[in-house]
Amino acid sequence: MKNSLKKDFELRNFFYTNRASAIFPILFVNKLNDLYLSYLNYWKIKNKIDQNKLLINLRIYDQNGNIAIKKEIKNIHENNIISIRNFITKDQFSGMVEIEILSTLNLRFNFPAVIGIYKSKSYYSCVHSAGRIKGSDENHTPIKTEETNWSCKFQKNITPFFHFVNGNIKQKIKFEVILYSSYGHIIEKKIINNQFNSFASKIYFVENIFSKKKMKSKCFIGVRCLNDNVFRRMVVGNYFKNIHHLEVTHSFPWQTKIDHCPNNNKGSDSFLAIYRDKKLHVEARVFPTNCKANYTITAFTQKFREKKINFNRKKILKSKNLNNIYLTEEDRFKTLHFKGKVPSRLNSNFIYSIKNKKFPFSTDIATGAKSTVYPKKNFHWGSGIIGNGYNFVIMLRNNNHNKNAPSCMGKLKLFGLNTNKEFQIKFNGESSLSIKLSDLIKNKSLISDKKVKIFTWLFKTNNICVETFWVSYRSKDGCILGDHGF
Repeated sequence: MKNSLKKDFELRNFFYTNRASAIFPILFVNKLNDLYLSYLNYWKIKNKIDQNKLLINLRIYDQNGNIAIKKEIKNIHENNIISIRNFITKDQFSGMVEIEILSTLNLRFNFPAVIGIYKSKSYYSCVHSAGRIKGSDENHTPIKTEETNWSCKFQKNITPFFHFVNGNIKQKIKFEVILYSSYGHIIEKKIINNQFNSFASKIYFVENIFSKKKMKSKCFIGVRCLNDNVFRRMVVGNYFKNIHHLEVTHSFPWQTKIDHCPNNNKGSDSFLAIYRDKKLHVEARVFPTNCKANYTITAFTQKFREKKINFNRKKILKSKNLNNIYLTEEDRFKTLHFKGKVPSRLNSNFIYSIKNKKFPFSTDIATGAKSTVYPKKNFHWGSGIIGNGYNFVIMLRNNNHNKNAPSCMGKLKLFGLNTNKEFQIKFNGESSLSIKLSDLIKNKSLISDKKVKIFTWLFKTNNICVETFWVSYRSKDGCILGDHGF
């Protein structure tokens, strides 16, 4: 039970914190770059916290750790958007922003539900809060971890990157960067030594660390470093050099501790649910970085023409072959049910892109399989963009470990789009559904409008078996961003 996912979730019932925070890298090379922090006032809407008992601080540091901006955010609306360009007037700026939420009441989590939306010209990508600088009341004992698990693009004018952050102590830092084959075999290692001031940070470009000749398709990167006064989930991804675009996601740690799911006598011990809209392609990539395991996999699908999963149509897979999972042209929804010694933290990346288009863009959403120990929930929320050719789609799945999820009734509410209407959403148990925003509100001019709107949404259900993903995408060039719901 020690250090298990099950124990971690049980301890959440007793967890108390007055502070939540997140850090996002900043890389501005011209005035066309921006970083928006987008968040719903879920503290009030969902958690019923009086916003007079909330305080939001914004701190912007340059890459050397010098404080450039300190700002108190006094007004918290339902839909909130902070443009970092409103504070940084220099054409070029590199560093990070820290957003900190303080309250006299229990916030329950150290992480706030904040999305960082990166803009370069008219290109966008996003990542939710991942890393943070620890509070003074937390354990700062150094533990070495390896941050990894993102799809690296080794193409012309594109290089993978990772963002390293130092905490509040000036120190010399040594860490190791490893280039792996798709099977997890080490190709090459490099040691990085740097002196970091307190709150200094740096974006490292992989092409400056390893020879291009060694970087092959499906290779990936690991960064071994101390997890001390920084909770070191990294913002990582791929940098498009010709358009100065950060295509972002976050890392996962390499799982070295053995932790398997509890046995579920009534059904699967865990499952991985992969689903899409008809206009999108999706690949689920499972890196060889999960703990050692031995389990069976049974795959079921729902076709676009079907109302729910057909459990009479199944496929048996071997756990050792679990790496890249694709959906066929006809598949709307694929669920892989796991039984045996299944990793409790079975991390996976959902890589969405425009279907049948050979554009270089994709959105790499860090997620994972759902063990039976995951808390059930009926509130889901997130962000999105629409306009200048971008449409928005929310994708829903409704299934459980015992293959008997009931039908779902839900209410979808949008914030920041000048509509107070709540949309009623109904769909079957053991099924998936996708909803385009332009179809939902019957206003296609939202897409053609030259101005991009950043908004938030809330989906409340009568069912605890639901999960949400969202993407915004532009058909003309394939640019796409997205995330899982909070």
